[in-house]
Amino acid sequence: MDVQQESRPLVGSGGSETARGAPVRDRAVTWLLRSSFAGLVERSLMTVTVRGRRTGRPITLPVQYAEDGDAVWVLVGEHARKSWWRNLRTEQDVAVGLRGRRLVGRARAVVGADEPELAAAGLRAHAARFPQRGPGRAVDGVVLVRIDLGPDHVAPVPPEGGRGLRGRVRAHRLGVFHALAFALAWAYWVPVALAGGRWSHFPGLLAPAVAALAVAGLADGRAGVRRLAARAVRGRVAPRWYLLALSPLVVALLVAGVLALTGAPFAGWAAFTRVNGLPDLGAVGVLLLLLVVNGFGEELGWRGYALPEFRRWHRPLQASVLVALPWLLWHAPLFFIDSGFRGSLDPVVLPGFVIGLLAGSILLTWLYLGSGGSVLLVALWHACYNAGVATEAGEGVVAVVVTATVIAAAFRAGRVLHRSPDDVPGPGA
Repeated sequence: MDVQQESRPLVGSGGSETARGAPVRDRAVTWLLRSSFAGLVERSLMTVTVRGRRTGRPITLPVQYAEDGDAVWVLVGEHARKSWWRNLRTEQDVAVGLRGRRLVGRARAVVGADEPELAAAGLRAHAARFPQRGPGRAVDGVVLVRIDLGPDHVAPVPPEGGRGLRGRVRAHRLGVFHALAFALAWAYWVPVALAGGRWSHFPGLLAPAVAALAVAGLADGRAGVRRLAARAVRGRVAPRWYLLALSPLVVALLVAGVLALTGAPFAGWAAFTRVNGLPDLGAVGVLLLLLVVNGFGEELGWRGYALPEFRRWHRPLQASVLVALPWLLWHAPLFFIDSGFRGSLDPVVLPGFVIGLLAGSILLTWLYLGSGGSVLLVALWHACYNAGVATEAGEGVVAVVVTATVIAAAFRAGRVLHRSPDDVPGPGA
């Protein structure tokens, strides 16, 4: 069967899942093969998804493989104790995750006692791929799975084709993106922190956008950059998504109004124009700068590039968490910079920051998917959130209420993403 990009739902509408009850090790390796760090193991491991004979449910597991022309051979270790290969006693289509590509192939089990010549070919392929394992096994005591990926599959070609730098970037898009986003930001933030943390942290916030544009250009040329730019200006969406994008600032203004009316401590309305690390540019100027630097600077990378890449393998809720983890670590130097989060390493404050960022990632996934992949909308939300909590007016009660609102909204967004992974209802649904 000719190799092809996976085009039919062999593994469910939201992507393949590791079978329930699978060993923790298999789940961990499967996650690793679908992560930015797949390059550590993908030269000898891949994922294969088969359908259960009786249940029809997909079963995904990591397997060691050896290539032989158009075929991929999997040697089933301790086959008497395993059952997944029995689903392939009759030839069927399988989904394969091989070096960053999702492919569809034709697979069947080869029992050495029944087909000794074919099994011997598979053992020779494994012996050539893993010579360190010593003498081969007896043919009549093995079970292998042969997966035919067709004549278009060539082993030395990197994922998605291409050689040289472009091929390597295509093979590890997320890894290269994260490496650049960290390197560019930390190359500025770490020296600032070591020098006392008195310079503004804002220039480093542009790193994810620069990294995303660089990886899109290196991997896919001008077409990749155009696709990313199209997401950045996608603004023709339903009004309810704009309301969600503006909601953090609306909540902040409402809380500030209550404080002002009740005579509670409040920095004043002009304090919404003052952001540590930025000049006083007035309300419009500050909001525009937050939109460009905080909004597009971060979101063109995290939601515009990383989220769609994670979505190739993971459901929306899982992808939200996978985006949030490096996003959280990426902020680390800001805890030592005055205009960042210096003073927030308090054992009481820090957990709130972590929970708030995770909630924000879930909510932004909902907004991004619901708006049809609009970076403009998530950038607007990010700018409004920072205008509500990162200005002088947003200190104290205002920041607490806005963050609590985001966390509460994230519970709603998480339920929606979990229940309807491919058809995301709007905020009012």
